[in-house]
Amino acid sequence: MIVLNLTQFRIENQANGLVHLVFDCPGRTMNVFSNAAIHELGAFAAWLADADVKGVLIRSGKDNAFCAGADLTELGVAYDMIMEARPRDRFNVAFDHFFPLSKAIRALETAGKCRRMVSQIFRYAVQTSRATSDPAALREALIRAQGTQGRVRKTRWLLLVGQTRVHLDRVHGLGDFMELEVVLRDGQSAADGEAVAERLMVELGIAREQRVAGAYLDLLAR
Repeated sequence: MIVLNLTQFRIENQANGLVHLVFDCPGRTMNVFSNAAIHELGAFAAWLADADVKGVLIRSGKDNAFCAGADLTELGVAYDMIMEARPRDRFNVAFDHFFPLSKAIRALETAGKCRRMVSQIFRYAVQTSRATSDPAALREALIRAQGTQGRVRKTRWLLLVGQTRVHLDRVHGLGDFMELEVVLRDGQSAADGEAVAERLMVELGIAREQRVAGAYLDLLAR
């Protein structure tokens, strides 16, 4: 049996055979997914595979929310590491750095005791920053109200580079993509935003022939 030494999470055993995995980052008012938290989640998944428990409930030890997102203090280090790599290697370096979180979540899902429940922790309402308790019901309600043309399944990592939101997407059935979203400042035009994006793509070593037009849903339909 694996011996766990957790600092970002704690395990609370329940009388009914369930285990509560409590996310409670020490010294913080809100939880964040730091490298330490990501690796602890993976270690817990490995422990769970052989543990004699009926199931797991993952919850926050904070009163305000489950998680505020990534640890922004570590993103600068990640950016420096990515930029130090050769231009043609930077995209892969970025995915290698952020993939452990996806791997840990997948391990929890396949351990046999969490199933898809764990995916709820990443679903937040924009206005309230609270996780929905029933993502399947929410999706069904949206489909009934708006209809559906298809489904895109992806995992997204977010990097902040200056005023640019860099989305690293792993899309099921398509592969890995990067999307740049420049948040315009007061007085900036759309042309200014395009110039910011162009400069960043040059720094990342992304050639024009690598760019893809269209939505993921359109690409999946081809």
